Amino acid sequence: MTRPLQLAKPHNRNGIWYYIRNVPTLFRPFDGRGQILISTKIRVADDPLHVRATEIVRKLDEETFAFWRACQSGKDAEAELRYKNALALMQSNGYPFQAKAQFESLSADEVLQRLELLIERRALDNAAESAALLGTKEPLHHPLTNLLTEYEQIQSAANARKSDHQMHRWRQSRQTALDAFIATAGTNRSIESLTRQDVVNHHKAVAKRVQDKEIGIDAANKYVLRIATMYRAFNTHYQLGLTDIFTKMNFGKAPKNPRIPYKTAYIQSHILAEGALAGLNDEARRIVYVMVETGVRPSEACALSKNTILLDHPIPHLRIVDEDREVKSENAIREIPLVGVALEAMKLQPDGFPRYKHNPDSMTSAINKFLEENKLRPIKGQSLYSLRHSFKDRLRHHHATQELMDDLMGHETDGVRADYGEGYSLEYKQAFLVKMAYRCPLAV
Repeated sequence: MTRPLQLAKPHNRNGIWYYIRNVPTLFRPFDGRGQILISTKIRVADDPLHVRATEIVRKLDEETFAFWRACQSGKDAEAELRYKNALALMQSNGYPFQAKAQFESLSADEVLQRLELLIERRALDNAAESAALLGTKEPLHHPLTNLLTEYEQIQSAANARKSDHQMHRWRQSRQTALDAFIATAGTNRSIESLTRQDVVNHHKAVAKRVQDKEIGIDAANKYVLRIATMYRAFNTHYQLGLTDIFTKMNFGKAPKNPRIPYKTAYIQSHILAEGALAGLNDEARRIVYVMVETGVRPSEACALSKNTILLDHPIPHLRIVDEDREVKSENAIREIPLVGVALEAMKLQPDGFPRYKHNPDSMTSAINKFLEENKLRPIKGQSLYSLRHSFKDRLRHHHATQELMDDLMGHETDGVRADYGEGYSLEYKQAFLVKMAYRCPLAV
């Protein structure tokens, strides 16, 4: 399996932002530098949040990978890069690529238009632009094994807010899908050579895994959808005009498998019982207490910091924002008052949960294992995340409006209600949550 690469980020070296990239094993036969180190020439003091530096670093990374891919294809790297840039220029001017064999089908007017563009750009002697506009070179072919690398470059801006952990999971899930697709389509294939039959063969292979009960319908759909999404983005980005070979190839809707919430009485008598969670480390135990009273997602709890834990505010509360990580959606950005056991827990964790800051999966696994071993999952399907569902049930039982529930849960509010007014104040939310707060154990 190809190991996914980390998204390039600026590095501070002696007060200057630098682009640093170790040459991947895959490209070392073509590039013996070991490590690439290029200054952005931007001082950290002038760009403390590395906004400008990030743009430069991402561009350098894109050009570096273009160089490596050209080398890997056995072509003159600089010539290929010039041609690729010229191809992009041609497409931006509204001229789709015509291979040499197809060029003769163009009308005289179409040929003259292309020649006029070359003359206007004073590029008649530019081999790269002439090749791109006049069809004197066949289009580039990109190895299927590079599809994720290509897609990550295309999505670099959209992924900019993701944390390292989120990017790792993003790559891992897509690399797993790509590896499965390559296993049926073949390793030595180009993206441009893929056919509908390749997709049909992949669909059959995935369907067999469903029949053998290795994976469920939801996972099967993702195995196809993730490849389709990358293929379509690649096709659109380079304006290749490839046929969409992935249409109508999903496996239908997966059966619902809802998480089972804990009963309110059970949480009070068992999970919040004195010493019930004593076997957990302090941070994991307090994350449970925070979830019980706020309904935050486990990943949201792990991401909290001293900037988003406002204990000194007249109304102590948490701010769920996209600080150092991407939130699930715009609706997930919200403020939740701290009451009861959650308030007591956060007083002991004013800077958040550093142990799990960058590894929420480890926290979830540790807590679920503890709950299982200590018989705190009385109904099959219950888990740490069930506490979030329990929180919403408690809101219902206390007759919260749908809008208040959406506000506290970070869900989208349907209809026009979401666009009117300022919403519920912290004071109102605090008063509501106080009414439904649990009794707090002595040891938090």
